[in-house]
Amino acid sequence: MSRVTEEPTVTRCASEGVSWLETGRPGLTELHATAAPSSTLDLSPVEQARQAYLALTRWASERGAIIVAERVFCTLAHANAIAAARSECCLPGAGSWPVTYLEGGPVIGEGLAGVQITAVANAATRPVKTAEGIEGVRVTIGGMDLLYLAGMTIRDAGEGLAEATYGMFHEASTALDALGAGYADVVRTWIYLRDILSWYDEFNEGRTRFYRGLVPPHADHPWPPASTGIEVSPQGDAWGAMDLLAVTGPGRSETTIEAIQSPAQRSPEVYGSCFSRASVLEFGGVATMYVSGTASIDLAGQSVYLDDLEAQTEFTLANVEALLMSKGMSRSSFLPSTLFVKPGCDPARARAVVENWDPLAAQGIWVKADVCRGDLLFEVDGVSAVAC
Repeated sequence: MSRVTEEPTVTRCASEGVSWLETGRPGLTELHATAAPSSTLDLSPVEQARQAYLALTRWASERGAIIVAERVFCTLAHANAIAAARSECCLPGAGSWPVTYLEGGPVIGEGLAGVQITAVANAATRPVKTAEGIEGVRVTIGGMDLLYLAGMTIRDAGEGLAEATYGMFHEASTALDALGAGYADVVRTWIYLRDILSWYDEFNEGRTRFYRGLVPPHADHPWPPASTGIEVSPQGDAWGAMDLLAVTGPGRSETTIEAIQSPAQRSPEVYGSCFSRASVLEFGGVATMYVSGTASIDLAGQSVYLDDLEAQTEFTLANVEALLMSKGMSRSSFLPSTLFVKPGCDPARARAVVENWDPLAAQGIWVKADVCRGDLLFEVDGVSAVAC
C-alpha cells in the first residue's frame, strides 16, 4: 500500500517486470509505470500479456493504486487476445478507465511490446464521459483536478488530413469544455499517427492552426503543451489518436506549470511543429516533468548522426539529460515510457547505449516505429520528478 506522506518524496524503482516512478505529496501518491514481457520470441502474445498484466495486477494491488490512464502497445492483429488475457488478470478497478490499444509492435517478434499506465493512490477519482463518448478519469486534490482523457481521433471525411487534424483538437476542446476545463488547461498530449511520414506536414498544419487560434500571446498559460507524435497506428480506420492530461479547478492557482524548451535543441515551433520539449507541473512540493518525444535533433533544428543508430541514441539521451538538468533533475530520476526504434534498425544496438546510460531506463517499452522524420532512427519519451 502506498503510504500517505506529509513530506514530498520521489522514488524510481523496478521489480518483477514493472518499472515505475512514484511521487508522494500530501494527499496524493502518483505512479507512472511500464510493464513489458520478458520475451516476445519465446512467449505467445497471450502469454506475453498474462505475464505483463499479472505483474501489473500484483504491483497495483500492493500499492492500493487506482489506474487513470492505460496505453497498450502491441501488434493489433493480436489485440483481442491480449485484451482477453488482460481481463483474466483482474486489474483492480478494471473498467473504470479507458484503454488505448495501439499498433506499436515489439522491436523483436510480435505481440505485446508493453503496457504504460498512470495511477494514483490516496486521492479521490471519478470516471468521466462526454456525450460524444470521450472518456477519462478525474483526480481531485485540494480543489485541483487532474483530468486524463483518451479517445480523440483524426478521421478524414474528405476534407483533407490537415482539416481532420484540426477537427481532432476541436473535439478535445469540446470534451474539455463539457467537463469544466478548456484546451488551454492541457499540459501533455500523447499523439499516435498512422503512416506518419506521408502526412506529418499536414498534421502540423492542422495542430498549429488550432493552437494559434486558441491562446493569445498574453494568456496566463504555459504554451504549447508537451507532446509525443509518432507512427503508432490507432485501432480502426482513424489516421490518429490522442490522449491528454489537463490541470484545472480553483486549486490550479496553487500550482506552477511551465512549458520548457530545451537548452540543447531549437524550439520545434521554428520548423513548424507546435509543442514544447517538456512540461513541468509543480505542486505539493514535487515538480513532475513530462518529457516530449525526443530524438537526434540539434540546436539548428537539423537531424544529426544520419544512418548511425548508436550515435543518434547517445545524442537523444544527451538532449533528454539537458532538459532534466535545466530543472534540477537527472537521469536517475527519469523513467522512459516508450523507446521507439525505426523498422530495419538493430534494436540491440540502441538498447546497449541506453543500458550504458542508465540500466533501469532500458527496461521501458521498446516499440518498432517510424519517427516524425525519415532520417531519425530513435526516439524516447518519459517522465521525471524531483522534490522541491
